Amino acid sequence: MAKAPDGASVRRMKRVTCEADVLRRRRRESRRRSTLLLPTTRRIVPPLWETGGMTHLVVQTLITAAAIWLTTLIIPGMHVESMPGSQPVALITTYLVAALAIAVVNLVVGIPLKVLSLPLYILTLGLWSFIINAVLLWIVGAISGAIGWGLMVERFWWSAVLGAIVLGIAEWLVGAVARGLGVDAG
Repeated sequence: MAKAPDGASVRRMKRVTCEADVLRRRRRESRRRSTLLLPTTRRIVPPLWETGGMTHLVVQTLITAAAIWLTTLIIPGMHVESMPGSQPVALITTYLVAALAIAVVNLVVGIPLKVLSLPLYILTLGLWSFIINAVLLWIVGAISGAIGWGLMVERFWWSAVLGAIVLGIAEWLVGAVARGLGVDAG
């Protein structure tokens, strides 16, 4: 015959079953919570407007547009053909579009080109970057020439190479002034 459990063993069995129920309930709640909150809390890359990246993008575009304006004043072979429309608005919009075009060409063509030409960077101790930036500026000028308005680059050596150097210096200078005024320019 089976022996009847004493009072202590009955309490122990009840406690073990209660602890197992509590663990099961916690697992169930955590699964439910994680499935409910997954789309909002488990982002790998947050959107630009949550990290301040959109502000950085706008500020960087304005800095590049101002640097393009300074570069076209200094380099005789570079100029901006205004898009059709009312003159001041169209000209400002053209500078902003040219700045965005430089950013897109640098992203799409510039990064792979810089990676592929890494041995030349090392061989020339970094001077190759002037040629790469001139090529990217030349590509932006070719795209602008194809659509009929935007940043125009007349000659490669005197306009594009010197323009890339002056554009880099002007962008640094305008960015330094913006940081001095308290604008977060990256």
